[in-house]
Amino acid sequence: TTQKKPIREERMKFFEEMMKKELEKKYILDFNQKQTIYKEEERVEVGNNGGGFKMKIAGAISGGIIGDGVLFTDLQNRTFINKQELFTKDFLIEDKLPEYEWSLTADTKKIGNYMCYKATTVDSIIDVSSYRKYMRKNRKKAEKEIEEFKPTYKQINITVWYTPQIPVSAGPEKFGGLPGLILELNAGKTQLICSQIILNPKEQIDIVPPKGGKKVTQEKFEEIRKQKTEEMAKKFRRGKGKGKGGFHGQSSFSK
Repeated sequence: TTQKKPIREERMKFFEEMMKKELEKKYILDFNQKQTIYKEEERVEVGNNGGGFKMKIAGAISGGIIGDGVLFTDLQNRTFINKQELFTKDFLIEDKLPEYEWSLTADTKKIGNYMCYKATTVDSIIDVSSYRKYMRKNRKKAEKEIEEFKPTYKQINITVWYTPQIPVSAGPEKFGGLPGLILELNAGKTQLICSQIILNPKEQIDIVPPKGGKKVTQEKFEEIRKQKTEEMAKKFRRGKGKGKGGFHGQSSFSK
């Protein structure tokens, strides 16, 4: 019995490490003082060969804050274009960047060689458990009795650490609007921490908005997603569906 326990512990540790690697995703943020591009990294390795501003960020999967696809932001006009795939169809979501009401504090800490300051805010996100509750509630009902899916929302506290040493008002995803680049983000269960920075590459990085897809607003995209979710739920019930100048550079994130 005493010999089996260490083996079980080793196996559990092995599987935990495997799950951690599976859940983590790496992202790259290309930026200058006017625009940014944020997308999932295609390569695992991040070297100095293209230079740029690179940030290695490690964290857990979020309940809805961190998204996928390609996100372009216009920092001057405070707008974004987000290319997302929904049920095999591409969309270009064009809208205004959210204006967070940041509370700036005097708290400081160093991330790498950069002195960072703490800022906090709150955000409202979709509670993913609301869809599971909806499915459980309607799984035994006839199709004509199935209720409309109405997602519920929850508020989460957001804490970031930004550095005025890199005077670019940006960060991962749509977070920004601070007097410096965000190097750490804590949002709900998600924690993103910068582990590598490379500034001012020799080769200029081209920041180009994503193309190809149906143009919609964020509100319209959410309506389409809600409609498609309801359609898929009905297909599942019928058994016919299956589940499916200045600073510039590059940064990489993982979740």
